[in-house]
Amino acid sequence: MLRQIWWTSAPIWSLGLLSFVPFLAFAVIRRRKRDRAVFAGYLAATVALVVTANLVDANSDAATAAFGGFMVVLAVCAAIHACILFRPGRTQPSLAAAAARDGAGSQEPDRAPE
Repeated sequence: MLRQIWWTSAPIWSLGLLSFVPFLAFAVIRRRKRDRAVFAGYLAATVALVVTANLVDANSDAATAAFGGFMVVLAVCAAIHACILFRPGRTQPSLAAAAARDGAGSQEPDRAPE
């Protein structure tokens, strides 16, 4: 439960700038292409947020409102997604279990010399 709260709060308290972090951790643990794609999507959205912040003119109310809306949507969507991803009922693989699984599956059987 504490892990779910921690990963869910990261995008909120960072105002969306760390929205990719829970998905990076999950992609490192799971090592699946789909998890890496989700991480890449949140990373791209964070980069877009930073680029948008640099393009916003301080005198333009519409641009400032659009940037604020983008920031809120990114932070809230990432928090909800992380809450679902790290929910207590879901079995969470540990990093050690993932390493053991990959180590056992990557070994090839010994072949007889030809």
